[in-house]
Amino acid sequence: GIFVAFACLFLLSKVIMLSVKKFFPHNAGFIWRQSLSNLFRPNNQTTVLVLVIGLGAFLISTLYIVQTSLLNQVEFVGDSNQSNTILFDIQNDQKVNIVKMTESHGLPVKQLVPIVTCRLAEINGIPIREIQKDTTDEIPNWALTREYRVTYRDTLNASEELVEGAIQHKNESDSVFVTISNGMQENLELEIGDQIIFDVQGFPITTYIGGIREVDWPQDPPNFIFVFPTGVLEEAPQIYVLTTRIDDQSTADKYSRELVASFPNVSLIDLRLILKTISGFFDKVSFVIRFMALFSIITGLIVLAGAVINSRYARMKENVLLRTLGAVKKQIVGLTIIEYSYLGVFAGLAGILLSILSGWTLSLFMFEVIFFPEPVGLFIIWFGVVFLTVFVGWWNTRGIINKSPLEILRKEV
Repeated sequence: GIFVAFACLFLLSKVIMLSVKKFFPHNAGFIWRQSLSNLFRPNNQTTVLVLVIGLGAFLISTLYIVQTSLLNQVEFVGDSNQSNTILFDIQNDQKVNIVKMTESHGLPVKQLVPIVTCRLAEINGIPIREIQKDTTDEIPNWALTREYRVTYRDTLNASEELVEGAIQHKNESDSVFVTISNGMQENLELEIGDQIIFDVQGFPITTYIGGIREVDWPQDPPNFIFVFPTGVLEEAPQIYVLTTRIDDQSTADKYSRELVASFPNVSLIDLRLILKTISGFFDKVSFVIRFMALFSIITGLIVLAGAVINSRYARMKENVLLRTLGAVKKQIVGLTIIEYSYLGVFAGLAGILLSILSGWTLSLFMFEVIFFPEPVGLFIIWFGVVFLTVFVGWWNTRGIINKSPLEILRKEV
Protein backbone atom coordinates (compact mmCIF):
# COMPACT_ATOMS: atom_id res chain seq x y z
CA GLY A 1 0.00 0.00 0.00
CA ILE A 2 2.84 2.42 0.84
CA PHE A 3 4.56 1.49 -2.44
CA VAL A 4 1.37 2.30 -4.36
CA ALA A 5 1.10 5.60 -2.46
CA PHE A 6 4.71 6.46 -3.33
CA ALA A 7 4.11 5.66 -6.99
CA CYS A 8 0.91 7.72 -7.19
CA LEU A 9 2.50 10.70 -5.44
CA PHE A 10 5.58 10.50 -7.66
CA LEU A 11 3.35 10.56 -10.76
CA LEU A 12 1.42 13.47 -9.26
CA SER A 13 4.61 15.48 -8.83
CA LYS A 14 5.50 14.93 -12.47
CA VAL A 15 1.99 15.90 -13.56
CA ILE A 16 2.19 19.10 -11.49
CA MET A 17 5.52 20.09 -13.04
CA LEU A 18 4.40 19.33 -16.61
CA SER A 19 1.04 21.05 -16.15
CA VAL A 20 2.52 24.23 -14.68
CA LYS A 21 5.19 24.32 -17.37
CA LYS A 22 2.68 23.77 -20.19
CA PHE A 23 0.05 26.21 -18.90
CA PHE A 24 2.47 28.72 -17.42
CA PRO A 25 0.78 32.15 -16.96
CA HIS A 26 3.30 34.30 -18.82
CA ASN A 27 1.17 37.42 -18.41
CA ALA A 28 0.80 37.03 -14.65
CA GLY A 29 2.61 39.18 -12.11
CA PHE A 30 6.17 38.56 -10.92
CA ILE A 31 5.11 36.80 -7.71
CA TRP A 32 2.89 34.27 -9.51
CA ARG A 33 5.40 33.61 -12.26
CA GLN A 34 8.34 33.17 -9.91
CA SER A 35 6.47 30.93 -7.43
CA LEU A 36 5.09 28.67 -10.16
CA SER A 37 8.41 28.48 -11.97
CA ASN A 38 9.94 27.14 -8.76
CA LEU A 39 7.82 24.04 -9.27
CA PHE A 40 9.63 22.96 -12.46
CA ARG A 41 12.94 24.83 -12.49
CA PRO A 42 16.25 22.86 -12.34
CA ASN A 43 17.04 21.41 -8.90
CA ASN A 44 13.44 21.94 -7.81
CA GLN A 45 12.05 20.29 -4.67
CA THR A 46 8.60 19.49 -6.07
CA THR A 47 8.97 15.71 -6.22
CA VAL A 48 10.50 15.43 -2.74
CA LEU A 49 7.95 17.72 -1.10
CA VAL A 50 4.96 16.13 -2.85
CA LEU A 51 6.15 12.70 -1.75
CA VAL A 52 6.72 13.71 1.86
CA ILE A 53 3.68 15.96 2.24
CA GLY A 54 1.41 13.51 0.41
CA LEU A 55 2.71 10.51 2.33
CA GLY A 56 2.30 12.38 5.61
CA ALA A 57 -1.30 13.25 4.73
CA PHE A 58 -1.84 9.67 3.56
CA LEU A 59 -0.65 8.12 6.84
CA ILE A 60 -2.44 10.64 9.07
CA SER A 61 -5.74 10.27 7.17
CA THR A 62 -5.48 6.48 7.10
CA LEU A 63 -5.03 6.43 10.87
CA TYR A 64 -8.01 8.75 11.27
CA ILE A 65 -10.25 6.66 9.00
CA VAL A 66 -9.31 3.42 10.77
CA GLN A 67 -9.89 5.11 14.14
CA THR A 68 -13.38 6.36 13.22
CA SER A 69 -14.28 2.99 11.68
CA LEU A 70 -13.17 1.09 14.79
CA LEU A 71 -14.87 3.47 17.20
CA ASN A 72 -18.03 3.35 15.11
CA GLN A 73 -17.91 -0.45 15.37
CA VAL A 74 -17.40 -0.62 19.15
CA GLU A 75 -19.81 2.18 19.94
CA PHE A 76 -22.58 0.62 21.96
CA VAL A 77 -25.76 1.17 19.98
CA GLY A 78 -28.00 0.33 22.91
CA ASP A 79 -26.66 2.94 25.23
CA SER A 80 -29.54 5.36 24.73
CA ASN A 81 -32.49 3.62 23.07
CA GLN A 82 -32.09 -0.13 23.30
CA SER A 83 -33.98 -2.46 25.61
CA ASN A 84 -32.32 -3.08 28.96
CA THR A 85 -34.93 -5.30 30.64
CA ILE A 86 -36.10 -8.67 29.35
CA LEU A 87 -39.07 -10.72 30.53
CA PHE A 88 -39.20 -14.32 29.36
CA ASP A 89 -41.27 -17.47 29.87
CA ILE A 90 -44.47 -15.48 29.41
CA GLN A 91 -47.43 -17.77 28.70
CA ASN A 92 -50.00 -17.05 26.02
CA ASP A 93 -52.75 -16.17 28.52
CA GLN A 94 -50.43 -13.78 30.39
CA LYS A 95 -49.13 -11.60 27.59
CA VAL A 96 -52.05 -9.12 27.48
CA ASN A 97 -51.97 -8.45 31.22
CA ILE A 98 -48.17 -8.13 31.29
CA VAL A 99 -48.31 -5.58 28.46
CA LYS A 100 -50.93 -3.58 30.40
CA MET A 101 -48.83 -3.74 33.57
CA THR A 102 -45.72 -2.57 31.68
CA GLU A 103 -47.55 0.36 30.11
CA SER A 104 -49.11 1.30 33.48
CA HIS A 105 -45.59 1.99 34.76
CA GLY A 106 -44.95 4.28 31.80
CA LEU A 107 -42.56 1.81 30.18
CA PRO A 108 -42.41 1.15 26.43
CA VAL A 109 -43.00 -2.33 25.04
CA LYS A 110 -40.07 -2.66 22.64
CA GLN A 111 -40.89 -6.18 21.52
CA LEU A 112 -43.39 -8.92 22.36
CA VAL A 113 -42.13 -11.96 20.51
CA PRO A 114 -43.41 -15.55 20.41
CA ILE A 115 -40.67 -18.19 20.52
CA VAL A 116 -41.05 -21.81 19.38
CA THR A 117 -38.31 -24.42 19.78
CA CYS A 118 -37.64 -26.95 16.99
CA ARG A 119 -34.93 -28.99 15.28
CA LEU A 120 -34.04 -29.87 11.70
CA ALA A 121 -35.40 -33.24 10.50
CA GLU A 122 -34.60 -33.24 6.76
CA ILE A 123 -32.90 -31.00 4.20
CA ASN A 124 -33.94 -31.47 0.56
CA GLY A 125 -35.37 -34.89 1.35
CA ILE A 126 -32.25 -36.17 3.12
CA PRO A 127 -32.57 -36.98 6.85
CA ILE A 128 -30.18 -35.17 9.15
CA ARG A 129 -28.57 -38.44 10.24
CA GLU A 130 -27.70 -39.27 6.62
CA ILE A 131 -26.17 -35.83 6.11
CA GLN A 132 -24.02 -36.34 9.24
CA LYS A 133 -22.72 -39.66 7.87
CA ASP A 134 -21.69 -38.05 4.57
CA THR A 135 -17.98 -37.30 5.06
CA THR A 136 -17.84 -35.20 1.88
CA ASP A 137 -20.42 -32.76 3.21
CA GLU A 138 -18.95 -29.61 4.77
CA ILE A 139 -22.02 -28.57 6.77
CA PRO A 140 -20.97 -28.14 10.45
CA ASN A 141 -22.48 -30.74 12.76
CA TRP A 142 -23.60 -28.10 15.28
CA ALA A 143 -25.73 -26.42 12.61
CA LEU A 144 -27.51 -29.71 11.91
CA THR A 145 -28.14 -30.86 15.49
CA ARG A 146 -28.71 -27.62 17.45
CA GLU A 147 -32.08 -26.60 18.84
CA TYR A 148 -33.47 -23.63 16.91
CA ARG A 149 -35.64 -20.97 18.46
CA VAL A 150 -37.87 -19.50 15.80
CA THR A 151 -40.65 -16.96 15.66
CA TYR A 152 -43.45 -16.06 13.26
CA ARG A 153 -44.55 -12.77 11.69
CA ASP A 154 -45.27 -11.32 8.27
CA THR A 155 -42.92 -8.35 8.49
CA LEU A 156 -39.24 -7.52 8.83
CA ASN A 157 -37.77 -5.96 11.96
CA ALA A 158 -35.65 -2.80 11.97
CA SER A 159 -32.59 -5.03 12.47
CA GLU A 160 -33.31 -7.05 9.31
CA GLU A 161 -32.85 -6.46 5.60
CA LEU A 162 -34.07 -8.81 2.86
CA VAL A 163 -31.13 -9.45 0.53
CA GLU A 164 -32.59 -12.18 -1.66
CA GLY A 165 -35.96 -13.76 -2.35
CA ALA A 166 -39.22 -12.77 -0.66
CA ILE A 167 -40.38 -12.24 2.88
CA GLN A 168 -41.75 -15.25 4.80
CA HIS A 169 -45.22 -16.20 3.49
CA LYS A 170 -47.68 -18.94 2.54
CA ASN A 171 -48.74 -19.35 -1.07
CA GLU A 172 -52.09 -20.38 -2.50
CA SER A 173 -51.34 -24.08 -2.04
CA ASP A 174 -50.48 -23.47 1.64
CA SER A 175 -46.79 -24.16 1.09
CA VAL A 176 -44.79 -22.51 3.86
CA PHE A 177 -41.88 -20.26 2.84
CA VAL A 178 -39.54 -19.20 5.65
CA THR A 179 -36.64 -16.76 5.66
CA ILE A 180 -33.16 -17.56 6.96
CA SER A 181 -30.27 -15.36 8.11
CA ASN A 182 -27.46 -15.08 5.58
CA GLY A 183 -24.81 -16.50 7.93
CA MET A 184 -26.73 -19.69 8.66
CA GLN A 185 -27.75 -19.98 5.01
CA GLU A 186 -24.05 -20.27 4.17
CA ASN A 187 -23.41 -22.78 6.98
CA LEU A 188 -26.29 -25.02 5.89
CA GLU A 189 -25.46 -24.51 2.18
CA LEU A 190 -29.07 -23.59 1.38
CA GLU A 191 -30.48 -21.73 -1.60
CA ILE A 192 -33.82 -20.15 -2.43
CA GLY A 193 -36.39 -22.92 -2.94
CA ASP A 194 -34.60 -25.60 -0.91
CA GLN A 195 -36.83 -27.77 1.28
CA ILE A 196 -36.46 -28.07 5.05
CA ILE A 197 -38.58 -30.26 7.32
CA PHE A 198 -38.63 -28.98 10.92
CA ASP A 199 -39.37 -31.22 13.89
CA VAL A 200 -41.51 -28.88 16.00
CA GLN A 201 -41.60 -30.78 19.27
CA GLY A 202 -42.52 -34.06 17.57
CA PHE A 203 -44.64 -32.58 14.76
CA PRO A 204 -43.03 -32.35 11.27
CA ILE A 205 -43.58 -29.15 9.28
CA THR A 206 -42.42 -28.93 5.67
CA THR A 207 -41.07 -25.54 4.63
CA TYR A 208 -39.14 -23.97 1.77
CA ILE A 209 -36.49 -21.26 1.82
CA GLY A 210 -38.29 -18.20 0.48
CA GLY A 211 -35.84 -15.44 1.37
CA ILE A 212 -32.47 -14.61 2.90
CA ARG A 213 -32.15 -11.87 5.52
CA GLU A 214 -29.14 -9.90 6.65
CA VAL A 215 -29.51 -9.51 10.41
CA ASP A 216 -27.86 -6.88 12.60
CA TRP A 217 -27.74 -9.17 15.62
CA PRO A 218 -26.79 -6.60 18.31
CA GLN A 219 -29.63 -4.26 17.37
CA ASP A 220 -32.43 -4.62 19.91
CA PRO A 221 -32.65 -8.43 20.24
CA PRO A 222 -34.17 -10.99 20.17
CA ASN A 223 -33.33 -11.72 16.53
CA PHE A 224 -33.82 -15.07 14.82
CA ILE A 225 -32.14 -17.39 12.32
CA PHE A 226 -35.44 -18.71 10.92
CA VAL A 227 -38.66 -16.70 10.74
CA PHE A 228 -41.97 -18.37 9.84
CA PRO A 229 -45.05 -16.66 8.42
CA THR A 230 -48.17 -16.31 10.54
CA GLY A 231 -50.78 -19.05 10.37
CA VAL A 232 -48.34 -21.94 10.91
CA LEU A 233 -46.97 -22.06 14.46
CA GLU A 234 -49.73 -20.38 16.46
CA GLU A 235 -50.92 -23.68 17.97
CA ALA A 236 -47.41 -24.97 18.76
CA PRO A 237 -46.14 -24.88 22.37
CA GLN A 238 -44.51 -21.52 22.78
CA ILE A 239 -43.48 -18.80 25.18
CA TYR A 240 -43.32 -15.03 24.76
CA VAL A 241 -40.47 -12.65 25.40
CA LEU A 242 -41.10 -8.99 26.21
CA THR A 243 -38.40 -6.33 26.10
CA THR A 244 -38.62 -2.85 27.59
CA ARG A 245 -36.38 -0.04 28.80
CA ILE A 246 -36.18 1.20 32.39
CA ASP A 247 -34.06 4.27 33.09
CA ASP A 248 -34.33 4.73 36.88
CA GLN A 249 -33.90 2.33 39.77
CA SER A 250 -37.12 3.22 41.65
CA THR A 251 -39.27 2.32 38.62
CA ALA A 252 -37.30 -0.90 38.18
CA ASP A 253 -37.93 -1.89 41.82
CA LYS A 254 -41.66 -1.19 41.65
CA TYR A 255 -42.00 -3.00 38.33
CA SER A 256 -40.12 -6.11 39.47
CA ARG A 257 -42.11 -6.32 42.75
CA GLU A 258 -45.44 -6.19 40.93
CA LEU A 259 -44.23 -8.71 38.34
CA VAL A 260 -43.17 -11.22 41.00
CA ALA A 261 -46.45 -10.79 42.89
CA SER A 262 -48.72 -11.10 39.84
CA PHE A 263 -46.75 -13.43 37.55
CA PRO A 264 -44.34 -15.56 39.63
CA ASN A 265 -43.46 -17.84 36.69
CA VAL A 266 -42.14 -14.97 34.56
CA SER A 267 -38.41 -14.27 34.86
CA LEU A 268 -36.93 -10.78 34.62
CA ILE A 269 -33.37 -9.99 33.56
CA ASP A 270 -32.14 -6.48 34.34
CA LEU A 271 -29.40 -5.73 31.84
CA ARG A 272 -28.66 -2.20 33.05
CA LEU A 273 -25.65 -3.19 35.15
CA ILE A 274 -24.30 -5.32 32.31
CA LEU A 275 -24.88 -2.51 29.81
CA LYS A 276 -23.22 -0.02 32.15
CA THR A 277 -20.16 -2.27 32.44
CA ILE A 278 -19.99 -2.77 28.68
CA SER A 279 -20.43 0.94 28.06
CA GLY A 280 -17.56 1.72 30.46
CA PHE A 281 -15.38 -0.85 28.74
CA PHE A 282 -16.11 0.68 25.33
CA ASP A 283 -15.26 4.13 26.71
CA LYS A 284 -11.84 2.82 27.73
CA VAL A 285 -11.34 1.16 24.34
CA SER A 286 -12.28 4.43 22.63
CA PHE A 287 -9.78 6.34 24.78
CA VAL A 288 -6.96 3.93 23.89
CA ILE A 289 -7.72 4.10 20.17
CA ARG A 290 -7.95 7.90 20.21
CA PHE A 291 -4.73 8.22 22.21
CA MET A 292 -2.76 5.97 19.87
CA ALA A 293 -4.18 7.70 16.80
CA LEU A 294 -3.43 11.14 18.22
CA PHE A 295 0.12 10.09 19.14
CA SER A 296 0.69 8.78 15.61
CA ILE A 297 -0.81 11.90 14.03
CA ILE A 298 1.43 14.21 16.10
CA THR A 299 4.45 12.12 15.10
CA GLY A 300 3.43 12.37 11.45
CA LEU A 301 3.04 16.14 11.71
CA ILE A 302 6.54 16.45 13.19
CA VAL A 303 7.99 14.40 10.33
CA LEU A 304 6.04 16.51 7.83
CA ALA A 305 7.35 19.73 9.35
CA GLY A 306 10.89 18.36 9.33
CA ALA A 307 10.67 17.53 5.64
CA VAL A 308 9.52 21.03 4.76
CA ILE A 309 12.25 22.55 6.95
CA ASN A 310 14.86 20.52 5.05
CA SER A 311 13.89 22.39 1.89
CA ARG A 312 15.16 25.57 3.58
CA TYR A 313 18.67 25.09 2.25
CA ALA A 314 17.50 24.69 -1.32
CA ARG A 315 15.58 28.00 -1.06
CA MET A 316 18.19 30.00 0.77
CA LYS A 317 20.52 30.91 -2.10
CA GLU A 318 17.75 31.77 -4.54
CA ASN A 319 16.05 34.03 -2.00
CA VAL A 320 19.39 35.73 -1.33
CA LEU A 321 19.77 36.21 -5.09
CA LEU A 322 16.28 37.72 -5.31
CA ARG A 323 17.09 40.07 -2.43
CA THR A 324 20.32 41.10 -4.17
CA LEU A 325 18.43 41.83 -7.40
CA GLY A 326 16.01 44.05 -5.53
CA ALA A 327 13.11 41.85 -4.46
CA VAL A 328 11.38 43.16 -1.35
CA LYS A 329 10.23 41.24 1.70
CA LYS A 330 6.57 41.23 0.64
CA GLN A 331 7.37 39.65 -2.74
CA ILE A 332 9.52 36.87 -1.29
CA VAL A 333 6.88 36.01 1.31
CA GLY A 334 4.14 36.04 -1.35
CA LEU A 335 5.90 33.73 -3.78
CA THR A 336 6.79 31.36 -0.93
CA ILE A 337 3.15 31.17 0.25
CA ILE A 338 1.84 30.58 -3.28
CA GLU A 339 4.39 27.84 -4.01
CA TYR A 340 3.85 25.98 -0.75
CA SER A 341 0.07 26.41 -0.97
CA TYR A 342 0.11 24.79 -4.39
CA LEU A 343 2.19 21.87 -3.11
CA GLY A 344 0.16 21.49 0.08
CA VAL A 345 -3.22 21.55 -1.66
CA PHE A 346 -2.43 18.95 -4.32
CA ALA A 347 -0.16 16.70 -2.26
CA GLY A 348 -2.54 16.78 0.72
CA LEU A 349 -5.58 16.06 -1.44
CA ALA A 350 -3.81 13.17 -3.18
CA GLY A 351 -2.74 11.72 0.17
CA ILE A 352 -6.27 11.89 1.56
CA LEU A 353 -7.80 10.28 -1.54
CA LEU A 354 -5.26 7.47 -1.27
CA SER A 355 -6.05 7.13 2.45
CA ILE A 356 -9.74 6.60 1.65
CA LEU A 357 -8.75 3.64 -0.52
CA SER A 358 -6.38 2.24 2.10
CA GLY A 359 -8.88 2.86 4.92
CA TRP A 360 -11.57 1.01 3.00
CA THR A 361 -9.21 -1.92 2.40
CA LEU A 362 -8.11 -2.10 6.04
CA SER A 363 -11.65 -1.76 7.41
CA LEU A 364 -13.17 -4.35 5.12
CA PHE A 365 -10.46 -7.00 4.83
CA MET A 366 -8.24 -6.63 7.92
CA PHE A 367 -10.41 -5.37 10.78
CA GLU A 368 -13.69 -6.57 9.21
CA VAL A 369 -15.61 -3.51 10.40
CA ILE A 370 -17.89 -1.05 8.66
CA PHE A 371 -15.99 1.51 6.58
CA PHE A 372 -16.78 4.86 8.19
CA PRO A 373 -14.91 7.86 6.72
CA GLU A 374 -15.84 11.18 8.28
CA PRO A 375 -15.72 13.93 5.61
CA VAL A 376 -15.47 16.81 8.11
CA GLY A 377 -12.48 15.26 9.84
CA LEU A 378 -10.72 14.52 6.55
CA PHE A 379 -11.30 18.11 5.42
CA ILE A 380 -9.78 19.36 8.67
CA ILE A 381 -6.74 17.13 8.11
CA TRP A 382 -6.39 18.45 4.56
CA PHE A 383 -6.65 22.04 5.73
CA GLY A 384 -4.17 21.32 8.54
CA VAL A 385 -1.64 19.80 6.12
CA VAL A 386 -1.92 22.80 3.79
CA PHE A 387 -1.66 25.27 6.67
CA LEU A 388 1.34 23.49 8.19
CA THR A 389 3.10 23.33 4.82
CA VAL A 390 2.57 27.05 4.17
CA PHE A 391 3.44 28.01 7.74
CA VAL A 392 6.72 26.07 7.79
CA GLY A 393 7.60 27.42 4.33
CA TRP A 394 6.96 30.95 5.53
CA TRP A 395 8.92 30.32 8.73
CA ASN A 396 11.91 29.16 6.69
CA THR A 397 11.76 32.32 4.62
CA ARG A 398 11.37 34.49 7.70
CA GLY A 399 14.90 33.64 8.85
CA ILE A 400 16.31 34.78 5.53
CA ILE A 401 14.41 37.98 4.75
CA ASN A 402 15.14 39.46 8.18
CA LYS A 403 18.87 39.35 7.51
CA SER A 404 21.06 40.97 4.90
CA PRO A 405 22.14 38.89 1.88
CA LEU A 406 25.82 39.41 2.75
CA GLU A 407 25.35 38.05 6.26
CA ILE A 408 23.72 34.88 4.95
CA LEU A 409 26.32 34.36 2.24
CA ARG A 410 29.16 34.70 4.79
CA LYS A 411 27.53 31.97 6.95
CA GLU A 412 27.18 29.69 3.92
CA VAL A 413 30.83 30.17 3.01
